[in-house]
Amino acid sequence: MSSPFHDGELAVQERAGVVGQAQKVGRIIGPILPDGAAGFLANLPILFQGGLDHQGNVWASALTGNPGFIVANDSQHVTIQANPLPDDPIYSNGSADAPAGFLAINLATRQRFRFNGQASRDGDALHVHIDQAYGNCPKYIQRRDVTIHDGLPEIAPATTDTTLSKDDIQMVRKADTLFIATHAQGHGVDVSHRGGVPGFVRVSADGGLAFNDYPGNNMFQTLGNLATDPRAGLLFIDFDRGDTLQLTGLAQTQWSAPSPTDFNQTGRVTTFTPEKIVRTPHAVPLRWVLRDYSPYNPEEKSA
Repeated sequence: MSSPFHDGELAVQERAGVVGQAQKVGRIIGPILPDGAAGFLANLPILFQGGLDHQGNVWASALTGNPGFIVANDSQHVTIQANPLPDDPIYSNGSADAPAGFLAINLATRQRFRFNGQASRDGDALHVHIDQAYGNCPKYIQRRDVTIHDGLPEIAPATTDTTLSKDDIQMVRKADTLFIATHAQGHGVDVSHRGGVPGFVRVSADGGLAFNDYPGNNMFQTLGNLATDPRAGLLFIDFDRGDTLQLTGLAQTQWSAPSPTDFNQTGRVTTFTPEKIVRTPHAVPLRWVLRDYSPYNPEEKSA
């Protein structure tokens, strides 16, 4: 059986010393949706996407709709009646036919799976042919109940920038969740979840971001993609207001010796330098109520 991993993923697995573990876990990766995926998708009001704009920048985005807007036509084909943000970089500047990655996640139950493939647009519909699909564990997901509101404020026009504003920095520092999209040439786009206690994403004096890489499934799709292509996109959501903050830029993994007494410290840190920022007030027509933080969240130490 051939490996489901590309050279970048294999290189990170080798450096982390988990090649054997990754090969075992990697058996869950396949070209078809996992069992139960059709029903899971049908009940979601939001789907996270990773994609490229026409300049090759990588972005993470959110698609929303009434439950039922995501349809699994069969085990390899999904249709999404896309409702992207009006100024979403993937849709306003992207290609009609391009690689895309998707994260289906129910925050209330901490269930999630990813599917990646080739996407094509036909009017308002997005058709996805699946190349890879697999489930993920519930680690680091904060439980939230979602509500769908009528009469919410209209989506304000997006604003763009090249540096974080004071409000952006406050939003990032308060965040307990982010979504990161990455790309590997010839292997498509991936979008993944990262979570932790508020403050797990640090902002440096020069406006760069950093967050620790916590122990996970050892497949390293995100870090493996970054090993071959440093372009990445981050998405932050204000779960109380529906505001979104999208960033595209360059990311890399910094390695150091992990602490022998702290299981949650892997010695890996993802750093991110934003190059373009899109902020959209009231972008998502959903609101969430926090139930509890993940019991797996490490306690972040002051830098």
